Formats: sequence, C-alpha cells, structure tokens
Amino acid sequence: MLAGALGIALAAAWLTIGWPTSSAIAHVSGEADAFRAQLANAKQQAAQLPALRADVQALGEQVKRYRSLPPRSELDAAFKEIGQLCERSGVRAYQFTQEAERRDRGFVEQPCKLKFRGDFLAAATLVHQLESTSWLSRMRGLSVRRVEPTSANPPPATDEVMVELTLNLYFAD
Repeated sequence: MLAGALGIALAAAWLTIGWPTSSAIAHVSGEADAFRAQLANAKQQAAQLPALRADVQALGEQVKRYRSLPPRSELDAAFKEIGQLCERSGVRAYQFTQEAERRDRGFVEQPCKLKFRGDFLAAATLVHQLESTSWLSRMRGLSVRRVEPTSANPPPATDEVMVELTLNLYFAD
C-alpha cells in the first residue's frame, strides 16, 4: 500500500513538474531552431551588402549625371560623337538624319534616325555604345534585317545586316 501511495505521489509529481518541463524544453528547442534559421538568413544577406553598396553608388552616379540635362549647345558635339562611333565600330554606309526638334518645359527633344550596314557583331557593338553614351537618350525603334545578295549587291564575306535606329536625344533648353 505504501508502495502504491509512493507511486501515485511520484506520478503526480511528474505530471506537475516533469511533463510541463519537457514540453517547455521542446518548445524552446523549436524556437532556437527558428532563430538559427533566421541567423543563417541574416548572414547570407550580410554577405551581399558590399555588392549592394557598389550598385547603390553606381546608381547614385547615374542619377547625378542625368539629374541635369546637358545644354542645347552640346547637341552638335553629340552628333559628332555619333559619327565617330559609327566610324570606329566598322559599320559602313551610315546615314544620320535629324528630325524636327520638339521643345517642352525646360528641355529639347531631338529625334534622330541612323541607318547603317555591317556585320552583326559590329552593329550590336555600335547599338550598345550608343546606349552607353553620357547624354540622355531614348531608343524609340530598332530594325535589324539581313542583307540579301542581289546582282547589284554581291554576297558579302560575312552575314551582313542593315540597321535602322530611331532615337531621341534630350538637352536643356
């Protein structure tokens, strides 16, 4: 009988002390695992911070460059630079024409058309260089067609393309 009472007392003690403690330990262990996962995620994000800082700095430089438009007087220099890019890129038979400029509040929009022929790599390089210039521009249209050989146009040594590019240049008024 004493053994039965002692067994009941031990069982009651386990139910009031031991069982809640083991469930609390399991709960705390689950929380610790969640915190470890958050810590690993935070470490991974922290490792990306130097690259993100460099991106933010580069974007800041772009914003500074585009915040103020170049003066209208630099338009001729932009046209000259486009001609030099065409000559350096190796494209042939380029034609550069200006359309009527449009004025708006504080800026001038100068639409231009550029047509040229050359191998695909030279054409792609020129388009990339035009997009990377320091003046603000917007490419409105791009048409790239393969030049088909005819009797008047003998077959080229490489695949040649004809490119028609329409872009807008923006300058302060």
